[in-house]
Order: sequence, then structure tokens, then C-alpha cells
Amino acid sequence: MTMKPKEIRWRLRVMMAERNIRTVTDLGRRLHDIGLEISSQQLARVVNDMPQRINTDLLAGLLTVLDCTPTDLLQVKEPEAHSSEKGKDVSVASRPTTPQRRRRPRTPIAAETDDDITGPSVSPFPMVEHT
Repeated sequence: MTMKPKEIRWRLRVMMAERNIRTVTDLGRRLHDIGLEISSQQLARVVNDMPQRINTDLLAGLLTVLDCTPTDLLQVKEPEAHSSEKGKDVSVASRPTTPQRRRRPRTPIAAETDDDITGPSVSPFPMVEHT
């Protein structure tokens, strides 16, 4: 039986919203107020995407500013069941919540008629002889 790794969700944006911290700039100011210096670009990356690695000083600063625990920032989701539970019903709540991409409707390249779709016929330039 193969085990899948657990899925971890980065909930920094959720925690910011719950504390009425609406912008990365506001979060940066609050971190600065407790003595933590981080560039706005670095902080934006941490806010927008789950970091692969995080500095413990930054983590401590985020926990202080947001008044939360690491488990509030990182949500662990158990992997879905494998082949032994294939026939069981999966509830809507346990389905992954990945956004669905909207597909563009296909448009025909050319109308299906007897028209020539290669374009108008072109005659070559007349050749002029040099004497």
C-alpha cells in the first residue's frame, strides 16, 4: 500500500482577513513595529504562496502579530483513501477544492463550404530584363 503525503494549506491570508489586516503593507508595518524587518517583496511572496522554507524569526513575528499558533497558519489535510475504499461514496465536503478552469468554446477554423480557404491567388511580379 502506497502512502500519500498529507496536504498542507497555508492560511496566512485567512488569518490576516480574520484580524482585519487587509494589505501586505499593513502586515509589514505591524511586523516592523515588533522589530522584524522584511522587504515588501519577500513578505508578498510569503503572503501569496506557501513558502517551502520559512525563517523562524519571521514565523514567530507572524504568530505574534496575528496572535495565533502554527496550527492556525498551517492546516493539515489527511490524504484521500486509496483503492481499498474505492467503492465508498465521497461527500462533497471531502472533495478537493481546486478551482475549475473555464474552457473557451471551440470555434471552427473555416466554414465547411467549397470555398478555397488558402486565400486569393497571386500572380508573380513581371520580370524585367536588364540590358
